[in-house]
Amino acid sequence: MNPMDLELSTRLERLERENRRMKRYGLAAVIGAGLLGMAGAAAPAVCDVLTGERLVLRDESGRSRVTLDAYRTENPAITLADKQGRARAKLALDGQGDLVVNLLDERGATRGTHRFGADAAPSTPSGNRELPPAKKTDTATMAED
Repeated sequence: MNPMDLELSTRLERLERENRRMKRYGLAAVIGAGLLGMAGAAAPAVCDVLTGERLVLRDESGRSRVTLDAYRTENPAITLADKQGRARAKLALDGQGDLVVNLLDERGATRGTHRFGADAAPSTPSGNRELPPAKKTDTATMAED
């Protein structure tokens, strides 16, 4: 074999190897794109429901500011925190299903509580005389300084 035939033969073998490799990669890419396309078609375009047991909203500094919590509790709660990340207010249901709002100081101690019960008195319509007293379960307490 002359040197030119040897060179052409070597180049042809190298090109055929590269061609086989490109065909394998191309086939893998087509299959991968097809699988991704099917997965994308099966998923909803827009999420209309967010589910979970706890949701924590953080500020740009990474401090927890709002927490919605239903994890391992019968009484779900929403906790609001100040800019230092300390809990300052909590909205929750108690064991009887009443809504309880707790106001907290910077140490986390309860400074005030308001309870909204199921038997709350209706508000007085404006312009009418006062309604007769009803059984009222709303209570408010404030801690002394």
